[in-house]
Amino acid sequence: MSIRWASVAMAAVLGLAVADPAVAAGENEEQTPELAREPEEEIDDELMISDVELDERESVFVATKTRKTLQEAPAIVTVLTGEEMDRSGFRTLNEALHAVPGFEHSNTSRWDFLFTRGNAFTVSVLLNGVPMVNPGDNLVFLDQAFPINVIERVEIISGPGGILWGANAFLGVINIVTKKGADIGGFFVEAGGGSYSTGRAAVAYGDKHGDFDVMLFGNFQSTTEGAVEVRRQTIGLPPDFAFPPDDVDPSDPTIYNGGGGPIFQDPGETDPRNDTFIDLIGQVSWKGLTLFGRFAWEKDYYQVSSSSGALLGQEQSFDQDPSQLISLSYDDRVLNGNLGIHGKAYFWIQEFQVDSVIFPSSETTIPNLFGIQLAIDQQRRYGTSIELDAKLPWNNTLLAGAEYFREEIQGGRVGFFGPNTGQFIDMGELVPDSASNVVSVYANDEINLFERIAISGGARFNYSDTYASATLFSANVVGHVLDFDAIQSYVKVSYTQGFRPPSFEQRFSTDSLFLGNQNIRPERSEAAQAEVNAKVLRQVGPVEHLAFRVDFAHTFLRDLIGVQAQEDTAMFSNIGARRINSVEAWSELLFRTGHRIWANYSFNDVRDVNADQAVRNNAPHMFNLGGRVRFNRYVSANARYSFVAGKTISDYLDPATSTTQSLDISSYHLLTAGVVVDDPSERFRLLVHAYNILGQHYETVDGDTVAAPYPYPQPSSIALLARVQARF
Repeated sequence: MSIRWASVAMAAVLGLAVADPAVAAGENEEQTPELAREPEEEIDDELMISDVELDERESVFVATKTRKTLQEAPAIVTVLTGEEMDRSGFRTLNEALHAVPGFEHSNTSRWDFLFTRGNAFTVSVLLNGVPMVNPGDNLVFLDQAFPINVIERVEIISGPGGILWGANAFLGVINIVTKKGADIGGFFVEAGGGSYSTGRAAVAYGDKHGDFDVMLFGNFQSTTEGAVEVRRQTIGLPPDFAFPPDDVDPSDPTIYNGGGGPIFQDPGETDPRNDTFIDLIGQVSWKGLTLFGRFAWEKDYYQVSSSSGALLGQEQSFDQDPSQLISLSYDDRVLNGNLGIHGKAYFWIQEFQVDSVIFPSSETTIPNLFGIQLAIDQQRRYGTSIELDAKLPWNNTLLAGAEYFREEIQGGRVGFFGPNTGQFIDMGELVPDSASNVVSVYANDEINLFERIAISGGARFNYSDTYASATLFSANVVGHVLDFDAIQSYVKVSYTQGFRPPSFEQRFSTDSLFLGNQNIRPERSEAAQAEVNAKVLRQVGPVEHLAFRVDFAHTFLRDLIGVQAQEDTAMFSNIGARRINSVEAWSELLFRTGHRIWANYSFNDVRDVNADQAVRNNAPHMFNLGGRVRFNRYVSANARYSFVAGKTISDYLDPATSTTQSLDISSYHLLTAGVVVDDPSERFRLLVHAYNILGQHYETVDGDTVAAPYPYPQPSSIALLARVQARF
């Protein structure tokens, strides 16, 4: 049904776009020989999309670590350019990824979770090829913490990518590529603001001076993200619930409401505080060497408690998890360009602090906030890698590499704020100081047969001194089916594998409630995938091309890590397995004058193998439709619409009855629109966007795979954001 709606909507928008007299260029001569034709109207060269823009959007590195087009790359790949994301008004990377088929952005008013193929925390996020997922709990958040206006492009793989990218490429890979100095070409300044007490500012300098390319960037963002209205009484305490004691004597706990009914937090509208994010990024390149650095600071306030109650007045929760990165890379080609040499060394560090209200105050039974504080002084990863890619006889390309990295965690601790006195109680170690060494070797070979068929296969061996080794394989076939002036079509069939290592918490935790397990195995993924893609109407009349792709994947997840009850405790163990059937469809109609219409649809059916039941914490159906209209070389407008189908939380814990039951979350519709105005000198740009124009009140789910998920509300009012950019 959603695909039919997409076709109707696209046809309607197409009719409006072609009716624009600045775009219409008459009928194609070969298609309508029986009609009298007017001379074809020339298209203004100043409005023509450039070959550079097309190359940025249609070439990809992340799929094979060699440059290929999206059509011929053996993986299911999407590319988002920084220019496209910026002009479309995406405020965060998660918001942009929501428009990619197969990805669902679930902002819980606590953290920005990213679902891939219906599962949370399953993507390896890379910054210029360096892994950014923290080893403490295998998480990374793509909210305001990383600014969009420093990004050149984002390359996204749907499906396992463990052969080339290693750990955490479980169900996807996201590689964020930052701009070079030459991409900025001088000074760049941005200032803006809008709803939710939002303020934004950025300043950058970049340029190329002979063999040197220099880029310096600074960014500041502050926003409340908007108040949310909590309507559900989704939290509560069952009778005889015992809080942690307020003193150090665990034999004398304080019990509130013993024998009575559950305690509820009354619904209400939250009182949010301003989140603040600061980024300083620099990069210097000289010939084949590139030195990159990123230094960040942030403070991100929650609007709801961890049990989903509204935080009001002085009640507050926050987290701070900024990361810093320094990397040095080398890229060169020798032997007449037949041998590529790629090396990288990096150091990544992150601090982590969460001060979270578990249960907000109640006038009669909880005189002080019941909260928890988690902190990790440092999480560190430093490593190095070397890769060679060789062009061999008989259209053969071989890529081989090796990498080593060490991960460390230090100063992990946990404590509670008791409900009686409100004083902090130190509960000891969250995770003991620990370290892990990882060594991987991998290779991938591709042979092109008859210039029509590319066959590739790869393998990776991953060794760690703190968890079981993993061996991965992949095999891919890409067939160039049709190749004419007006149409190009490819068929892809692949088998890929990935793995997610157990986190430091899962391996080393000494908490009696969630005891670590050093015999735990990494979680494994494998997917059989098929794709058909095509470009038609290539440079026919006013049309640059009509492109589309349809993908199907059957994915199996095994050795999933969960908490298994023991005699008097619980231990992390490999206890889960899931099957996923997913369908993704994407299409784009691009006009030579820059008008663009795109649509995509994704379907995910996730089934728990052990329980033999569907997992519905994710949206089974998602549909996106968007477009851009260029009125002239100075003014353009864009809009996007998203439909997210309703979902069912099958393991929702009802607070009134203390029983597990199903909870339905309604579908929702999001509409965003904006206008972009460039001045004739091309130095200044005004961008104004409106978000949630339909004023939807909707909920998304917590992606936590250990605790039972809860629905969290989103801001229901229309929001505005206006920005001014200047280039000198």
